[in-house]
Amino acid sequence: MPNSPPPDHAFATAIVNEHAYHEDQGQTSNADSDLPQQMEALQIRLTFLDDQLEQLNAIVTRQDQQLQALQDQLRLLYQKLDNLQSALPQQPLDELPPHY
Repeated sequence: MPNSPPPDHAFATAIVNEHAYHEDQGQTSNADSDLPQQMEALQIRLTFLDDQLEQLNAIVTRQDQQLQALQDQLRLLYQKLDNLQSALPQQPLDELPPHY
């Protein structure tokens, strides 16, 4: 999974921030002329986020499969441990012999 956003992400962020600045300053006429650029920037950002979501979903799916496999292995180990404990003599080693 890439950690750095695509180069257009910075441009998209700058366009959105510039629009917010113009709105704060009451200058909507310049911001309105940038509407196609803003739409393109948002579409780029949405595409980037969609890609990240798909990558994260794949990671979560893989980790779920790994977790299931580990739980199955743990269950088998507990079964083997129970079988070994039942095969051992029932008298604990630290118990004193009857003549004491």
